[in-house]
Amino acid sequence: MTYPPTIKQLRYLVALQKHLHFGQAAKACFVTQAAFSLAIKELESLLSLALVDRNSHHIMLTEAGLKIAEYYACDDANQKFIHDFVKAWTKVMNLDRFDIH
Repeated sequence: MTYPPTIKQLRYLVALQKHLHFGQAAKACFVTQAAFSLAIKELESLLSLALVDRNSHHIMLTEAGLKIAEYYACDDANQKFIHDFVKAWTKVMNLDRFDIH
């Protein structure tokens, strides 16, 4: 079963865009680096997109990662957009039984 991206996953992506470092972004989100990294990997798997280019020296968000992070920067103006996206995803994926309000 496919689930919609969570707001937490999207916020983590925004934090990663800001810090460009898994450890620093995880710290800013008050989670362990392992939990943070897993959430990003789950988001990539869920969307079937590479969101982060990883190598031994640095990380960069892919073009898709940058666009998604920009859309979901969680300021007040985007909160409704995020909610609407999750609702639409739920409907498209036939998950309306989860009753997202």
